Amino acid sequence: MNDMDANHLPRLDMGRLPRLNDILAKPVMVSSRSRFDSDVWYIDGWTPGRNWKLHAIHWDVAADQRLIDEMKYLAALLFLERDGRVLHKHTSAANFSVGVRHFLRYMERHGYSSLDQFDLDAVKRFKRDLHVALSDPEQVDPDENLLDHATAVTSATDEEVQVTDDPPVEADGHTELHRPMTKAGKKKRSAKPPKIIAKDEFTYSAAHLRLWILGKLWEHRDDLAAGGVDVLPEDPFPGSTVAREAEEASAIAVALIPPLPDEVSTLIMGDAFRLIGKPAEDVIELQRLHLGAMFRMDRPPWVHEIARIQKVTADFNFSLVEGKAWHAPLSLDTKLATGSEELRELIQLIRNACITVIFSGTGCRISEVLSLETGVKPKGPQTVDGSSPAHALPACISVKRSKSGLHHHFFMHGKLSKGEDEPKDEKWLCGSRPADAVDLEPPVVRAIRVLERLFEPWRELVEDDLTRRSLILTFATQGLPRRKDSIVPASSSQVNLALAQHAGRKEVGLAGLKSQVARNPKLAPYVKDNGRCIRTHQWRKTFALFMMRLDERMIPALAHHFKHMSIAVTEGAYMPEDPSMIAAAESVHMMETHRALYEMRRRDGGKFGKLDRAMDGFADDLERLIGDLPLEENYENVRHALVTRDLRIFNAEHGRCLIAANPDKARCHEAAGTSGWRRLSPNVETRTPGMCAGCENFSVSSEHGAFWRRRYVQHQSNWMLSDGSADFEVVRRMAQQAAGVLKALGASVPRVTKANAGALAKTTDAEVGGAMLSGLANTMGGNDAPSTADQR
Repeated sequence: MNDMDANHLPRLDMGRLPRLNDILAKPVMVSSRSRFDSDVWYIDGWTPGRNWKLHAIHWDVAADQRLIDEMKYLAALLFLERDGRVLHKHTSAANFSVGVRHFLRYMERHGYSSLDQFDLDAVKRFKRDLHVALSDPEQVDPDENLLDHATAVTSATDEEVQVTDDPPVEADGHTELHRPMTKAGKKKRSAKPPKIIAKDEFTYSAAHLRLWILGKLWEHRDDLAAGGVDVLPEDPFPGSTVAREAEEASAIAVALIPPLPDEVSTLIMGDAFRLIGKPAEDVIELQRLHLGAMFRMDRPPWVHEIARIQKVTADFNFSLVEGKAWHAPLSLDTKLATGSEELRELIQLIRNACITVIFSGTGCRISEVLSLETGVKPKGPQTVDGSSPAHALPACISVKRSKSGLHHHFFMHGKLSKGEDEPKDEKWLCGSRPADAVDLEPPVVRAIRVLERLFEPWRELVEDDLTRRSLILTFATQGLPRRKDSIVPASSSQVNLALAQHAGRKEVGLAGLKSQVARNPKLAPYVKDNGRCIRTHQWRKTFALFMMRLDERMIPALAHHFKHMSIAVTEGAYMPEDPSMIAAAESVHMMETHRALYEMRRRDGGKFGKLDRAMDGFADDLERLIGDLPLEENYENVRHALVTRDLRIFNAEHGRCLIAANPDKARCHEAAGTSGWRRLSPNVETRTPGMCAGCENFSVSSEHGAFWRRRYVQHQSNWMLSDGSADFEVVRRMAQQAAGVLKALGASVPRVTKANAGALAKTTDAEVGGAMLSGLANTMGGNDAPSTADQR
C-alpha cells in the first residue's frame, strides 16, 4: 500500500454495519496503513517502547477467501471505531491473529466452507483437535511467533475474568483486564468476585485465544448477519463460558504434553550445566568491570567512560572450557561502541541457562519458578553446616540433614498457586549431597546463587519492592537498562519464548540429532523446529519420568544430582514435601499406560512378554475401551477406566511393567522378599532387565528394541572376546535372552564375530556410558566432576 491510498481512500465506518459485499466492491482503509483487502492489517494505536508492527492481524493463510473476508468483518467489528469507541484495543490484535488463523486453517483442513456449518458436533471436534494442537510437539503452531509475547488475553465475559500470568500492557504502562463495554463506555462489573485460574503453562492462554474466536462469532452474530455474513447455527458453548472451556482444554492438553526425549533433554541440560560454571563467572566479572568503568548506572556513559569500558572489554579474556575459550572476544568496532547489547545478550544467556537448570532439576511449574525471591530468608538453617558464614546459602534456599544424618537436603522456597485461592508458601527439594562433601553444591542451588549475583547490581536501580525481591529479572530495553522501569520481573510468556530460543542455539546441538530421527521419530519436531516446539511444562514431565522409571542412561552423567534425588526419595524427604509432584508422576504413568493399551489394541506394540499373552484374553475389553478412536481422542475414556481400576504402567528403557495385573507374582519383589498383592509399583532397587524379561507383568514393544539390541551387542561381544570361558556363561545367557527379545519383536539380530567384537564392545560401552550424554559429566567449571564422596 502506498501513501496515496492512505490519503485518498475512505475509512471503513462500522457504525452503520455496512454489507460485506459492499465493502469488497471498492477499496477502503481499515487503518492508516492497511486496506480491507490487505494480507496484513496494522491496527492503529501506540504503546511506548513497542513496535507498531506487533499490533497486526495476518490474513495470509491457506483458506477459503470468503471465509477470510467474513473473519475480516468480525475483526472490523472488534478493532475499528464504532460509535466513537472500539471494543478491543490494538494491543490484542496479535492475539486475535493467532486465534483466527488457527480457526481458518481448521475450517479449510476439515472441509467447512461456511460458518453456518459449524454446529455443536463441529465444535466438539474442534476442541478435540485443540487438545492435540496444544500438546503435540509435531503440531507446534507457527503463528505463535506472530504473537507479541508481552501481551496476553484481553477479553472476558460478564461471568468470567481472565487472570493470566502476563496481563496486557496498556499505553499508560499499567495492566488491565478487559471486560465488555456498555453503551456508555463503562465497564460492567461482575456481581461475583473473579475466580483466579492458576495455569500449569501457557496452554490456558493458548486455548483461550483459539476458543475466544468462537465466542466472539456467537456474541456478535446479529451484527454479522446484518453485514451479510453467515453466522454460527447455535451457541458453541451452551451453559458454559470461553474461560471454562479453555480451562478444561488446557487441563487435557497438559496431561497429553509428552516428556522431552532423553537425547533432547540431555543436550539442553549439558549446555545449561556448562554455562552456570566458568561462563557464568566470566559474565558476572565482565559485568562488574563494565559497570565499574562508569560513575553512574542510571544514564548512558560519557565519552571518557566509554574509553574505559572499551579498554576493560578489550582486555577481557573468556575462560577455557574443555580446552578452548567458551566465547569469542567482544569486538567494539566504533569509537562510541560500549558493548552494552553484547553484554546484555550474555546476561540473558546465563539467566536462561540458570532457569533451565532449575526446571530440569526440580520439575516445578513456571509460576513456581518465577515466584522465587531474593533478599528474604526462609525459616530454617541458612548454612550447610549450621554456622559457617562462608557457606551461606541463597535467600530462597534452606538446608536440613536427612533422617539418617548422612546427607544434606536442600529446599527451594517459593509460592504454590495451583489449586490455591491465594498463593501460599511452599518448598521443593532441589538437591542432596553427602554431609561431608561441604564443597559440593547441587546444580539448582548453584543456578539460584548465580541469578542472585547476576542481577544484584541492577536491583540498586529499582525502587519497586516486588521487582527488587524477584530472583529472575529481564531488561525491557535493547541494551543495558538505564531507567528503573526498564528492569522488570520475568514473565511466563517471556521465559517460554526465551528458553525455546535458548534451546535452539547451535551450541546446544539439536540439529546434530537429525541422523537419529529415523531410529527415533519422536526427535523429528525438535530437529525440524530447532527446539522452538519445547514447552517449559515438558521439563516437569521429564523430571517426573526420570524419577519414576530411573532411566539408567541418565545415572552416570547426573550422579551428583539425580543420584542424590533418589537417595532423598528413599528417605521420604521428597514426595511427602510436595504432593503436586505425585500428580505429575501419576500423569506420566497414565499417559504411558494409555499408550501401551492403545498399542496392544492396535497390535503395533506389546509383542513380547508374558503380560502380552495374558492381555490377549482381554481383547474384547480393550476393544470396548478403545474402539477405533485415535489415540488422543479416547484419552479421557481410558483415563477414567484406568483410575477406576488403579492400573498404571511403569515404563523403563527395557520395557513396561503393569504390576497391577499380577502384583503377588512380581519377580522384583520376590527377589527383595517384599511380595504381596498390595504391591502396585515395581521394586526399582532389585529389578534388572533379565529379571523383568521373565516376569508375568512385563511387556516389550518396538520402542524398547534399541535397548535390547545394545544389550545383545555388548554381551555377545564380551562372550566372543572371552573365547567361551565358563566364567562368562552368564554373559552368554544374557546375550541369548536379548536375541530372543529382538526376534520376538521382529527385529534383526546384529551379527557379532570375533573379528568385530572388540570394536563393537567399545562402541557399545561408550554409548551406554555417555555418548548420548556428552557434556553432562563435566558441568560446574572447575568443580565439574563429582567428588569421591559423591560418587559413593
